[in-house]
Amino acid sequence: MRKKRLPKPDVIPPDFEPVNDFEWHENDVDYYRQQVHQWRCLRRGDYGVIFLPADTTASWIYHEIGCQRDVEQRGTAARGADGGVERIEGFPTLLVFRWEEPYTQFFGAVQRWDHVYSLIADDEPRRQAQEYPNPHDLTTLDTGDWTLISPLNAGSFGQVWRAENSSGKRAALKLLKIEHLSAGQLRSYRQHFQRELELLLKLNSPQTARALDGNAAATPPWIVTEFIAGEDLDSEIAHEGPLTGFNWWTLARDLVTGLGVAHELGIVHQDVRPPNVMRGTRGSILVDFGIATQIDRSQDFAKAYIRPRMYSSPEQIKDERLTPASDIFQAGLSLYYAATAQPAFPGRSIEEVEKALVGAKPVLSQLQKKQSQLLSAMLEKNPAARPHYMQCGEIITKELQAFFVK
Repeated sequence: MRKKRLPKPDVIPPDFEPVNDFEWHENDVDYYRQQVHQWRCLRRGDYGVIFLPADTTASWIYHEIGCQRDVEQRGTAARGADGGVERIEGFPTLLVFRWEEPYTQFFGAVQRWDHVYSLIADDEPRRQAQEYPNPHDLTTLDTGDWTLISPLNAGSFGQVWRAENSSGKRAALKLLKIEHLSAGQLRSYRQHFQRELELLLKLNSPQTARALDGNAAATPPWIVTEFIAGEDLDSEIAHEGPLTGFNWWTLARDLVTGLGVAHELGIVHQDVRPPNVMRGTRGSILVDFGIATQIDRSQDFAKAYIRPRMYSSPEQIKDERLTPASDIFQAGLSLYYAATAQPAFPGRSIEEVEKALVGAKPVLSQLQKKQSQLLSAMLEKNPAARPHYMQCGEIITKELQAFFVK
């Protein structure tokens, strides 16, 4: 049987132009700065492509440049059979990035030009929704004693920056998106966020990122949290595979512990998912409480934002009132992913995924019995039927203790 011939990546499409003076900016890895100049670089509008040699390993791309292995949110065309990047022996890799001087935003690694175009087409609406402020305008932002250093991440709720105050303390500062809110929504949002900020500053747990500062009246509003060094759960599972045994139960304990502290203060996190779980020296740490929702307060402002989709609770999809039970459901989805490296409710489209989240039962047969029992309860469709964080904690503690019993 004749093998299908793939287009060679060294055949440059006519709409990509060679770039000879590409600069490797200071926020990227110093060690590889000189090597990049030896590779070919192309540009097409707001996007660029760098050729990596055929012997460049995928792990180098992800660990050193920071390109996410799981490009599920960036376009399925770039994914291989294992859910990661497709690699063809003997072919160089096409590293796709946003051309946003002075910051380079890498987001995909593929080996075929049709996949490059798919990635760009899928990323363009995200880029428009997540654009960072112009670096020349940063001095006009009211961020108090904090100076923005370099971008860390962007999402539908805003941008996260590495920041530093006058004392030299490093932290993560999140600028919240408000451009699409009406005047009435914005007033409600500021009042809500001020109340929430006061609670977040009291949140103190080893399993949550501590809030340090914030300003609900600024334009845009912002919040500062401690910077957690390490890899997020999403990247760890993509690189290393599923967690098993003691490691999985320890993750479950840390998630439930962090949520328990928040719930006792009357805070619903609302965005519990693997990218928001950092794996550091303190264990697993919940971050991104900057979009949390205070219990028993108006939540209309949250509906103006894009849901985290694959890790949404049924209540979020149906725009119902959120309670701590919503966080428990999302934690269950995250723990399922940690155990299997697969989403609990897969689908070929967002519509299919949301339909499954609301009406389908998760397939738990590949889990161990005790894992299956816990996640079955956490993933109940009816919020009232889900266990309280203390009930989850009792089950988890019992399982962890069993590892020390001979």
